[in-house]
Amino acid sequence: MTVFTIVVMGVIVFAMRFSFFALPQDKLMTPAVRRTLGFVLPAVLMAIVFPSVLLDAEGALRPVANPYLIGAGVGIGVGVFKQDSFFLIFGASVVAFALAKVVLA
Repeated sequence: MTVFTIVVMGVIVFAMRFSFFALPQDKLMTPAVRRTLGFVLPAVLMAIVFPSVLLDAEGALRPVANPYLIGAGVGIGVGVFKQDSFFLIFGASVVAFALAKVVLA
């Protein structure tokens, strides 16, 4: 059953990705589709990061002063200021690591 699920999901992912590349050259994406594609990556990253920042392993809300939330806040601030995803990730990681391992240890 696991192999079947992996194969089916692989076929689905391939079909979705191939459909964008297999478009005829005379058919272009509309400006609305191009504009909304820019929001896909931030939405997916937020869906991945949000539970890990706010929820613990059991699914309960973490306290407000948890290092992950503070690191995410610093990352948002750095991202707004620098406009570069590398600095956002680096700043958030350094602050969260420092709080989790040094200050709160």
